[in-house]
Amino acid sequence: MRNTLSKRFIIPAVLLCLASRSSAQMDFSRPFELRLFTGLSMTQIRGDTGYGDEWQLELLSKITEQNRISAKSGKAFFMGAFLAYFLRPDYGLEAGLGFFKADVPNTTAFHSEFTWSSGARTKKSAEWAGTGDLRIIPISLNAFGRSRKGKFEVYGSAGLTLFWNAFQAAATAGFSVSDVAFILTYVPPNWEKTVIQSADALPVGLEIQKSSWVSPGMNVGGGIDYKLSKKIGLTAGFRYFLCPKREFEWKWKPGFYDGIDAVITDWEFTSDNAKYAASKTTSPLKVNPSFLQLGLGIKVFL
Repeated sequence: MRNTLSKRFIIPAVLLCLASRSSAQMDFSRPFELRLFTGLSMTQIRGDTGYGDEWQLELLSKITEQNRISAKSGKAFFMGAFLAYFLRPDYGLEAGLGFFKADVPNTTAFHSEFTWSSGARTKKSAEWAGTGDLRIIPISLNAFGRSRKGKFEVYGSAGLTLFWNAFQAAATAGFSVSDVAFILTYVPPNWEKTVIQSADALPVGLEIQKSSWVSPGMNVGGGIDYKLSKKIGLTAGFRYFLCPKREFEWKWKPGFYDGIDAVITDWEFTSDNAKYAASKTTSPLKVNPSFLQLGLGIKVFL
């Protein structure tokens, strides 16, 4: 009697379990979802690099000069793909791969003042525009969840990201110079020295050579999908990628330069000048690869 009752309870329980499993498999017939998207991105690259010096030479009793290089990220482009695998009907894992490119232009404001022993003053100012770009390939692995209602699906995911980053930049800065010539004239019974001196500022090139590095980080995002058919849909979403910052030093480029007013031409800016200018340069450029991505795309049910 006890064995009969046990079988009566076990058999319906097994049938109920199989029925629920079958139902879950029917709702879970497509365990993969692929999202392909592109869109605009916003980065947080902002930074100022300073340069300042003060010196004197012969008839120039005081020379002061300043550069301020300001960099700010501009337009950015992002494209990528995320593949979700569902361990349960509404929860699973997600792998992502993307490509990000942002322009990072810079501007330099230069001011110098030459004070002569006579009391006269000469001022020089100039502005230059420079270029730069940041490229990122983020590879992500996330936990994924969704909520479905009719043809709409709201989703969210977060996880770890490995960033491959590459950055380079070019700029121009002013470097004040003075050319001095001495003329000796014999006026009996003495020699007289005449000083001929000119002053100008060189537009010297600076660069941050292309550098690449890998950093760990995080990402979080979400969005909404609209199902067009059994195999395809539309998707719109956002995602924030968090990556550690990195600092870069500007490198002054030796070479021959003409003065901004052409008072001095074909002046050699030597490697020693470059080292000296670098010693007077403060505040390295801080690059923050973190970015916010807003995208539109298609969704494929696999």
